[in-house]
Amino acid sequence: KKKWLAFDAKCPHANGPFTTGWINEKDCIVCPWHRYEFSLKTGQAERGGFYISMYPIKEKEGQLMLGIKKKSRGWFSRFLS
Repeated sequence: KKKWLAFDAKCPHANGPFTTGWINEKDCIVCPWHRYEFSLKTGQAERGGFYISMYPIKEKEGQLMLGIKKKSRGWFSRFLS
């Protein structure tokens, strides 16, 4: 079964593009520029105190939906109201 993940497109350390990064054996996305590793479970960097935002994904009626949090509302609130 495939697992979908959504996270920031750029590394917070120096804005390196995750599109040319890779996922290592520790389930971390690795920035191609300076090799910073970010947990795909927590978004926390292995070093430096950086983190990436992780966004929830759910499937509804055969489509993938990305949750983006609004001020005072929860994830997916736009689609549920």
